[in-house]
Amino acid sequence: MKLCNMIRMAAAVVAIFAINLTGCSLFQQDAGPIGSSSSFDAAQVGYDEDVSGGLSASDFAPQKIGGTLKRMSTGKPPINEKEARSLYARGEEIFERGNTATEKSEKQRLFIESAGYFAQSADLFPESAVEHDGLFMKGEANFFADRYVAANDTYEQLIKEYPNSRLLDAIESRRMAIASYWLKLHETKPQSFFTVNYTDSQRPFRDTYGHALRIYDRIRLDDPTGKFAAAATMALANAHFRSGKYVEADQTYTDLRSTYPDSEHQFMAHLLGMKAKLLSYQGPSYSSGPLNGAEKLVGQITKLFRQEAREHRDDIETSMAQVRKHKAEREIMMAKFYDGKGENGYALFHYDIVAREYGDTPLGERAKTRLATLSGKPRKPPEYVGWLVDMFPDDEEVKPLMNGDENSVLR
Repeated sequence: MKLCNMIRMAAAVVAIFAINLTGCSLFQQDAGPIGSSSSFDAAQVGYDEDVSGGLSASDFAPQKIGGTLKRMSTGKPPINEKEARSLYARGEEIFERGNTATEKSEKQRLFIESAGYFAQSADLFPESAVEHDGLFMKGEANFFADRYVAANDTYEQLIKEYPNSRLLDAIESRRMAIASYWLKLHETKPQSFFTVNYTDSQRPFRDTYGHALRIYDRIRLDDPTGKFAAAATMALANAHFRSGKYVEADQTYTDLRSTYPDSEHQFMAHLLGMKAKLLSYQGPSYSSGPLNGAEKLVGQITKLFRQEAREHRDDIETSMAQVRKHKAEREIMMAKFYDGKGENGYALFHYDIVAREYGDTPLGERAKTRLATLSGKPRKPPEYVGWLVDMFPDDEEVKPLMNGDENSVLR
């Protein structure tokens, strides 16, 4: 294969020199877009013969030569606009027949056949509207043939080559539908990460769940300001939440709240973000960050979404009660720690916080009882070996860095 490519490249170079011998005037025309009336036309100057592997002199015009050499090096067929448009039209005809067919098997067969024509048309006329539309229709044909993996691969190829496609919203709509379908498949018929699929064209070869999440993530990265970016972010966060991945869910809800402030999903991103933070909290021995974050979200919900807050009052109050309970537990744990060491002053400090700020909880009553017990006891434990401590001299007094004169440094 490499040898064939080298031969093609050599033939291309020979063709270039052959054209140059006729005079450089051939390459002095203005370069227009491919397919436009100003494009180089070898037939106008008598060079329409085949010069290398199906290529004509027009393929070596200044505006085409880069693509021609690239295609020859990769073994792709030469550019043929006329044939590409003919194949595209044939694909459209078969696609429409698929739309009107009544039997499912016949519809699928016609859509798959049309996808082949669209693929060929795109391959024959790269970097053009024909390639763009051919790729889109190839994706559509595979989508309606229930070949969702092939459809998504084609949509991703189209986005990669034409990131500013006029059909971006339509593409992302299809990808959202594919991801949603794969998530439902996973939830209704969950499969192991290592389970492979050889027969079902509707689902990936492996890891249906992971592929669905990847599509959601790619949508918000490929088109961050697009119509479906916020919805994809919300769907991704909800998928993490339902799977019990509360840290990932919290991070994604946070991303949605900060990146898409005008999104219709803002309230649910606040409410479910609050729940995700609480569910990600690991206990009094760990960081209080999730509790503080959940408490902050409660305040934002009541201020920014008053109507929705009234409708979800029970959820919000329950979550706030959990925050208070967990915070009281953290203070009680600290109080018991110092209480066990006999550091009554510190123990009293933490018991007092629980009694004052969380007095309406069961822990509040317990703290009040312990406060009454410790109130008359010494703040610090007695030093039973004080005589031993006195045997050791105090640390040498630290000398000041500066003399009385602030500008002079002691040496």
